[in-house]
Amino acid sequence: MKKHRKLFPLILALVVLMTAIVSCGDHGDDISDSNVTDDLNIETDGNPPAETTDVPETEKYRYSSSIVSSGENNIQPIQCMRGTTQYKNGEPVLEGCGDGVYRIFNDPETKLSDIPVLAWNGEVKVSVPVNVQLGYIKVYSTDYEELEYSIKSFSDLSALPYGEYLVVFAEQIDGRGCDAEIEDFRITDNECLFRLVIPEPSSMDFVKNRIPGCCQVDAV
Repeated sequence: MKKHRKLFPLILALVVLMTAIVSCGDHGDDISDSNVTDDLNIETDGNPPAETTDVPETEKYRYSSSIVSSGENNIQPIQCMRGTTQYKNGEPVLEGCGDGVYRIFNDPETKLSDIPVLAWNGEVKVSVPVNVQLGYIKVYSTDYEELEYSIKSFSDLSALPYGEYLVVFAEQIDGRGCDAEIEDFRITDNECLFRLVIPEPSSMDFVKNRIPGCCQVDAV
């Protein structure tokens, strides 16, 4: 009986860990569970590895180290945590969950003006640190409703009809940075958010800048 009592705290800890893993898995799409192709139109920049730190208490939002650009315009999207896994000696020991972009979408104090805006001026590209992997891309209306567009790469965003959109993409940060031998680290799964404005054409030059042959994006 005493032996069973000693095992109880260990069993309880395992139950808590497994519960956290299941609840994280039920929230939205997994970064590997995406509808994107291998070619997302991503560039790896020469910046230091992205960090996996939490949002400072003095800041309303945390911004991604990934840079989204269109022509000469570029922005850093808002970064929202979906889940995190802490590793000790190379083994997962702790799981944490977040609401992703719905932390912003469901906040009554959120204003569209809070969200970084990218004015379309050519093909959309993303530049990421060496320890960042990107996944699915989703498009929402400015009323925070998901739109049924099948976006397979960032360049597909240029083919959206003229208007204003909220774009969400998955981002995974490997806390080992450039050193794969590190055994104590954290993996963080985020959703990144920005506004994309595609203006109505005002000249033939604007029309020529649209991706050739792309008049619409396939719906799901």
